[in-house]
Amino acid sequence: MEIQQYVVEKRDMTRGGNWVQTGSVDGATTKYQVGKLIEGNEYLFRVVAENKIGTGPPAELSQPVTAKLPYGTTIHRHRHYYAQFTPTRQLLS
Repeated sequence: MEIQQYVVEKRDMTRGGNWVQTGSVDGATTKYQVGKLIEGNEYLFRVVAENKIGTGPPAELSQPVTAKLPYGTTIHRHRHYYAQFTPTRQLLS
């Protein structure tokens, strides 16, 4: 069954927040940039695939990741992460 879209969500573990949808992409797109992350905060990410029958179970990281700026830069406070996914697995980096 063809995937119609992926929904990407984040959860700020530092602030104890709930899951928040950060966006969605069509089923042919396998990358998504997650923005508005605060440096030093820990986040969990998950991806849900949807097709014409409904929504599948979320695939999520087992451990939170800490948002860090690249190369030790401290100018900007927000960090972006990229989610890559296929119909059979999700990778978050």
